[in-house]
Amino acid sequence: MKFSDVSKVFLVTVACILALSLISRYALGTQMDVLSQNGPVLMFAAYIVTKNVARKSKMCRSPFYWSLAIIAVTAAALVVNAI
Repeated sequence: MKFSDVSKVFLVTVACILALSLISRYALGTQMDVLSQNGPVLMFAAYIVTKNVARKSKMCRSPFYWSLAIIAVTAAALVVNAI
C-alpha cells in the first residue's frame, strides 16, 4: 500500500502528538500550554496551506522535510517545558 504525501505527514503529526502528550504527562509531569500542545498541528496546517503554493521549491513540497520540521517542533516544545 502506498500512502500519499499528505497521509505520510499526517501520520507523523499524529505520532508526535501522542508522544508529546505521553511524555509531558508521565515523564515531565507538567501541563503544557495551548501553543506547545498544538505545535505539530499548526505545522501540519502550514504544510496543507503551502504545499500547492510552493510547487517550484523541492524542499517546501517534500513530505520528508515537513515531517522533520514537525518532529523538531515537538522536540522543542518538550525541551522548553522540561526547563
